[in-house]
Amino acid sequence: PFIEHHLIAVRLFNQDSDYEGKETVFESFDGGVSWSPKSITKVIQYEFDPTFQNIEYVLCLSGTFNEYYQLLKSTDDGLTWSMKLQVNRYNPPEGLQSLLVDSYTSGRIFITKEYYGSGRIDSSEVLRSTDFGENWNRFYVINNPSENYRTLNMVVPIPHNSNRLYILKTSGVDTTDDGGNTWHTI
Repeated sequence: PFIEHHLIAVRLFNQDSDYEGKETVFESFDGGVSWSPKSITKVIQYEFDPTFQNIEYVLCLSGTFNEYYQLLKSTDDGLTWSMKLQVNRYNPPEGLQSLLVDSYTSGRIFITKEYYGSGRIDSSEVLRSTDFGENWNRFYVINNPSENYRTLNMVVPIPHNSNRLYILKTSGVDTTDDGGNTWHTI
């Protein structure tokens, strides 16, 4: 149920540092007068489903040594969480970098993923789910990028046209008008 004065605050975890602080999701049910922590720490990104407000997604680090990137989903306002995606940060070295819950197409989620090797990024890809994170498919891939730093930054959908998307990269912008079947650089 919708609570009129329910607020969420997120203190994000810097995944590129070794700082072990308490980066947590806090919530308030009294318009921000008092706050209490939720059960998730090491939060990288926090998103609500725009269609179903009781559905929440958290991209976070977990494990004793923060060795896993996880995408967690809650369907009960954050009381319980289920893991929808997990990659090992160290063996093989992979990373989940950004999350987008599409505001225009219900159930559609994008996440950027990178594979590391020899001190550089070997490849990057965008994964897409069309069923609220239950199943994932490769949507967009960059193999052997020339840059030695994050190559995929964000996926941007366009209102009122679910087939048009933009992929923001360090080297430019790619776009599709057919839902990802063909891409061109702009």
